[in-house]
Amino acid sequence: MQHLVFLATGVVMWWPVLSPSPELPRAGYLTQLLYLFVLGLPMSVAGALITLSGEVLYRFYAAAPRVWDLGPLADQQLGGLVMWVGGTIYLWVAATVVWFRWSAREEAGDVERAVPLEAYGNAEVGTRNAEQPGRPSS
Repeated sequence: MQHLVFLATGVVMWWPVLSPSPELPRAGYLTQLLYLFVLGLPMSVAGALITLSGEVLYRFYAAAPRVWDLGPLADQQLGGLVMWVGGTIYLWVAATVVWFRWSAREEAGDVERAVPLEAYGNAEVGTRNAEQPGRPSS
């Protein structure tokens, strides 16, 4: 049951970025980038605090036997660094993929053109919107 909950949580977490469903489509590219950035914040903050701490945070582990020749503080800092970098690198890879997909789409000219604000008062807005797929006519 626990693994099923982990799987479901992971699917829900990645849905805005990797959605294959037209009923629940992916978020826009900028939203995806912001989403991935915000997802990485908790892991980055916790990892940075553990890495940059000048004292051992968990006394129990300070008294534990040493498997390698690392002191308790160095072991904690290494663990924090692994958490900081390793815990966010997959998000940066995903953000890089989103960025390049967005860039390729713009280079191909496949972007939704924004209607200037001053055009909303004109009668030709309806014709402009009718020419643009995905935009409602007024």
